[in-house]
Amino acid sequence: MGDWTGTLITSLDAGAKLRGIDADMLRDIADALTGSWTTWVPTLTNLTQGNGTVTAVYRRLGKTLDYSFKFKLGSSSAVGTGPKFTLPGTPASRYAAIEDELGTGTLLDSGTADRGATVFVSTPATTVEILSYSTTGVVTTITATVPWTWTTNDSLAVLGTIELA
Repeated sequence: MGDWTGTLITSLDAGAKLRGIDADMLRDIADALTGSWTTWVPTLTNLTQGNGTVTAVYRRLGKTLDYSFKFKLGSSSAVGTGPKFTLPGTPASRYAAIEDELGTGTLLDSGTADRGATVFVSTPATTVEILSYSTTGVVTTITATVPWTWTTNDSLAVLGTIELA
């Protein structure tokens, strides 16, 4: 469920009847669009999970990948400079670091404050970096103390849609 990688019908003449294989493909596409998303285990860089939680799910439809990633800090979790995670697939080569946004999200300071977040491709190509928007809208690197000092129950949550290689 939530993952379809087949080949689309290239043409269907007006009045033509669907063959069994075509109907199966349409059912598979519908399942991918409406079914449960698939869990993946991202590799974290400059994020220490400790007793925090990571929730990462995606769905794939052909070369389109929708993803959702959330990192919630526990008492033994930590955020370092330039937090990154791996995607469940390789983005198309056309994406460039700090030029093409691969997602957006919210940074939450234990329910007392929040900031917008953005995601850009990093190195290697399957890795993305989460950045923060400052109060003036400038994209800023996240550190252990920017945009605030990270602590228990703070979170970084992003989602996006990308074209796969």
